[in-house]
Amino acid sequence: MTWLLIGALVWVALAVPAALLIARSIRTADAHRVAESEAQSQDANFVASEEPPAEASLPWTGPATVPFPPPPPKQRPRPPVIRDAIRRSERDPSAHDSGLL
Repeated sequence: MTWLLIGALVWVALAVPAALLIARSIRTADAHRVAESEAQSQDANFVASEEPPAEASLPWTGPATVPFPPPPPKQRPRPPVIRDAIRRSERDPSAHDSGLL
């Protein structure tokens, strides 16, 4: 039991500083990425035309998506139903028929 407790304490003693180190490296990498993107946005000229951005026309995105009525249903002729007449004597007896009558 004591070896298990010692092992857990060693694991915590190693895991906590490792987690803090990983978190610090993530924070510094994010800070560097933000600083680089700000520097690029200040240096770059993103104006694609001579028009001010407020007056620039939006690109055409395709046809309007106005709903339209569905097509009329097709009238399909039903096939004729021809049944052979079955006499009462040719029918199977009912499942509930006991056959006594």
